[in-house]
Amino acid sequence: MQSLRIFHLLIVITLCCSSFTLCGATRTLDEINEEQKKKEEEEKKAAIEAKKAEKAKKAADEKRKAEEKAKKKAEAEKNAAENPNPAVYQQTQAQDIARTYTLAEDVIGIPKPFMMTQIDNAALMNADQKAVELFEAATKKEKTKDVLKKPSEVIKLWKELAEITQNNPFAEIAKARFYEWHSVIALLNKHQENLDKVSKLMPTNVIPDEQKVSLVLHHLDEFGIMFGTDEILSIAKKAGQMIIIAKNEAFKAKIKEILIARCEKNSGKDCFNNAKYFAANDDEKITCFSKACELKYQAGCDEVKKVNAAAEAEKARIAAEEKRRIENEKRKAEEEARRIQEEKDRKIKIELNHAGRKKRLAIATSTFVSGVVVTILGGVSLKAMNKAGKDHDKYYQEYLEAKSNYEAEDYRKKAQNADKKHKTYMGLGIAGIGVGVALIATGITFYSIEFDGEKEVKKKYNLSFGASPMDGTLQLALRW
Repeated sequence: MQSLRIFHLLIVITLCCSSFTLCGATRTLDEINEEQKKKEEEEKKAAIEAKKAEKAKKAADEKRKAEEKAKKKAEAEKNAAENPNPAVYQQTQAQDIARTYTLAEDVIGIPKPFMMTQIDNAALMNADQKAVELFEAATKKEKTKDVLKKPSEVIKLWKELAEITQNNPFAEIAKARFYEWHSVIALLNKHQENLDKVSKLMPTNVIPDEQKVSLVLHHLDEFGIMFGTDEILSIAKKAGQMIIIAKNEAFKAKIKEILIARCEKNSGKDCFNNAKYFAANDDEKITCFSKACELKYQAGCDEVKKVNAAAEAEKARIAAEEKRRIENEKRKAEEEARRIQEEKDRKIKIELNHAGRKKRLAIATSTFVSGVVVTILGGVSLKAMNKAGKDHDKYYQEYLEAKSNYEAEDYRKKAQNADKKHKTYMGLGIAGIGVGVALIATGITFYSIEFDGEKEVKKKYNLSFGASPMDGTLQLALRW
């Protein structure tokens, strides 16, 4: 009975709550719809985010798998390089053959491409075809320029060739090359590891400068001749240690030693750098530049051209200086000879003047000039005589044609005066020319005839100007 009452009470409470909810439904229905819509959008976003996360996780897994695969491959190649198959080269004979292909034959290009040697004809004729194909592929691969970028490909070919045991005349060669290439890869790996270590240690401030130099020298001792100096210098420069290292004398000596060694191994670039930075003299410099040019290193050829051009310019300069020197010496000799001759002429002039030459030349000149003047005056008189003769003829003709006694008398007087002038000018002309010629002859005679004192002077100085004494005298006069 009590349970029934409790049941009735619950029913009443439920009806009251339901009534209350129904009364409020008109007010909260929109809110309920909005909440439902937001809930659906959130579920969609959550689904999208879940897909993105799943996709990202899948990409990350794929990337991780690819990295693991690449890592495993690299480790496999490294293990193959460091731990070659003992079955391939465990024989003493194969190791002995490998030693004949030492890296010392060419420390710069490692290793040398294989050079074919004579193989037994019968063995070659019976060779397995696959062995021949692998041998050709391996030797061809070794000759490619980028062989050191993927040495595992060469190793794989030699390994496959070495593992062919039947009808394989190339077996021992393959074993030897396989062994050598493993040595090369081990060396390359060690070289790279050493570079990585130096790169990390170089910028460290707590390490003393002397020890940094020691690290560089140690690296150059081990790898310098084979790989050159650029890589370690680049590391030092990048770390800001180049100035400190470059000042070290041991470092300079080591760099020079490596450049010389690599130049001897036909590295044109190293020949050029040795000439540019370390040559002891000009002869060594041009020798290294010339070798760099012979090795097709263009910068070396450019320097050889510059040196040759400078040598030609120097040769031309020396020739020009020699020419100027000779010309100056010739000019000085001519000036000295002229000075000596002038001094000699001055002495001769003084002695000749003391011997009477000056007085004789003065008399000869004045007489000759007077004769010329008188002769000219005589000529003028003769010209006046001719005019007077013409006037006489003119007046005489007018006298004969006169129309009156007065005119006749006037023309007669003019004719007589003209006749007198004609006679006077004729006398003066003839006399003037005669005297003038005599004076000229006298002057020439004085020019020609030397005093005894003058002759002694000319004899003393061995003067000889010509066959004619006048010729020599005139030349002396013109000179002074």
